Amino acid sequence: AALAGDPEVKKEGPCSGRSEWKLEVRLEDNNTFRVRWEADSGRAGQDWRLTLRKNGTVIASAVRTTNADGEAQLNLRGVRNFAGIDTFSGFAGRLGTSETCSGSVRI
Repeated sequence: AALAGDPEVKKEGPCSGRSEWKLEVRLEDNNTFRVRWEADSGRAGQDWRLTLRKNGTVIASAVRTTNADGEAQLNLRGVRNFAGIDTFSGFAGRLGTSETCSGSVRI
């Protein structure tokens, strides 16, 4: 289990096309995680299916349209922190294209 006060874990990388992804996980003072999964294409108005998993189980999945900055995000708070190391992984696919993004962090 992560301990309150541990630094936030962040990772980012390239997608299969021109976009980039970012995954951030932080343990809050109430011993729950705050998680943000993002696909950034740099272009507004694109639809992405974003999926977030914790230890292999889907905890969120939604279609998001990129904002004016070209970002599509899933933001979660209150994700429970159980004993042991947790692995968060994200997958994103731009609708109507073959572009995909995937990344993971351990905390």
